[in-house]
Amino acid sequence: MKRPKKNVEEFVLRHMGLFKAPQEEMDLAEARIQERLRSTPITDERADPVSTRRSWKWNGLALVFGTAAAVLFAVFLLMPHGTDAEAAVLDGSLSRTLGAKTEIVRVGEKVEAGVMLHTNDDRSSIKFADSRVEMSEQSELLWEPAEDGVRIRLNKGIVIVNAKPGTGRLYVQTKDAVVLGMGSVFLVVAKEEGSHIAAIQGEVRVQQGTSEKRLLAGEQIATNLSMEMLRLAEALAWSRNAEAHLALLLQAAPTSKLPDRVAFDVISIRPSAPLQITVRGGLPGDAPRPPAANPEIEQAMARTSACGGVPSGLDVTPGRLVIKSATVYRLITLAYGLKDCALALQTGLVSGGPAWVKSDRFDIQATIPEASPVYTRQQLNSGDAAKLQQMIQSLLADRFKLSVRREMKDIQGFNLVVARAGRIKLSEDQAPPAPYDASQGFRSSNLPRGVMLNCVGNAVALSGVVTCLQRMAGGPIVDKTDLQGLYDIPQVINPDPSSPMSEAFRLSQTLEQVGLRLEPTRVSREALTIERVEKPSEN
Repeated sequence: MKRPKKNVEEFVLRHMGLFKAPQEEMDLAEARIQERLRSTPITDERADPVSTRRSWKWNGLALVFGTAAAVLFAVFLLMPHGTDAEAAVLDGSLSRTLGAKTEIVRVGEKVEAGVMLHTNDDRSSIKFADSRVEMSEQSELLWEPAEDGVRIRLNKGIVIVNAKPGTGRLYVQTKDAVVLGMGSVFLVVAKEEGSHIAAIQGEVRVQQGTSEKRLLAGEQIATNLSMEMLRLAEALAWSRNAEAHLALLLQAAPTSKLPDRVAFDVISIRPSAPLQITVRGGLPGDAPRPPAANPEIEQAMARTSACGGVPSGLDVTPGRLVIKSATVYRLITLAYGLKDCALALQTGLVSGGPAWVKSDRFDIQATIPEASPVYTRQQLNSGDAAKLQQMIQSLLADRFKLSVRREMKDIQGFNLVVARAGRIKLSEDQAPPAPYDASQGFRSSNLPRGVMLNCVGNAVALSGVVTCLQRMAGGPIVDKTDLQGLYDIPQVINPDPSSPMSEAFRLSQTLEQVGLRLEPTRVSREALTIERVEKPSEN
């Protein structure tokens, strides 16, 4: 029969000196021992009383030591063995900080408890017995044994924990929460403003102060009420096991609680006016020139057209959203936070549907419900407007009857690093550029501050350069340069003015001029395939 947990705990605590029996029980025990000693018969009448007393004494001591040994052995068996935990790098590489010294830890090498670890690659993993902890880029943590397993102290970054029972309990502690998993998979994000915790499989316990909450697969919480909820598919995309994690979430979707639906109050959808073609880099009204017979240029123009064309407009104000000349592909890009429509098409992250989803364009005006978060156009374009994106998703589902299949896809990506320090030049004027009205037009020979054309510009942030380079490189780029400020990016000179410059040449020369380099890597991203869509009725 299984010993009740309470009795086992009292037994262990009593013999470890951590539990004190009542004084009355101790007095009764002492009396019983004395009574037994007095009533024990002496079988050898010739025995010396002193020798007999010595025999009793040694027998008593033997009994005490034997009992103590048995108790210690029982305690050893009952104690958790989390202190025997070992950790080693499973993939990627890490840096560990030992005092003032920092060194690289490679795959297979052990990582000691209590040592601060930092990710070097965009991701890495540590194993504890049969458990795994994945770390995203720019993450920082240390681990230490716990009485019943392993504790991870996450200072910053993102971890995905696959906690197997063989490791015992696996805790992740941030500055404002403690997360416990055993036989579960969960995500923890540590930021300056607070923490995000999401359960991917199984049950996870989250303790914040004196309160505790249990999460089931698909559920998440934020420790700071001002923090937006995560889009889990995006939050998991960096992982080498993103596809498996997403599959676990999809399995749990029918039983997990669905978020409240968010929608616009009033929506107007009308067909856009015919697209007016203007000269690239010219002013409205300039005579159009026939495109050169260059496959690269034709493909780029096709992707631009599929996203609504160059004049595609977006305006976000408190209480109102206006989108002009947008195709369904462009709307999907906004709704699901894919950031760059042309790049999403180029890398196959958006696909499917009839031909009209890439050619028919729509003007949309919608009123945003009161008390909704306020976002900017830049936030919506960069996928950082969660509630507004959900409203566009609802619009697509209601008015376009859109249904998409979501899955993870492994695509070519790049890390942007410094190749030759000092070649990229800071702009003399570091003041933020004034907002620019795109309807005014511009010429390539006189670009306004903060505006880029073919990756050329003055007083531009490196994030804008990365966005431009991505299209030429044909894959997402992660900035690992740590460069801050506004920069002047010079124009690339075409060695043969009689023929268009290839994207590959422009890319290589742009990077060479500013002393940067692209390092190929593989990245996981969420891909969307249209399974059903209908043209909306006009109103």
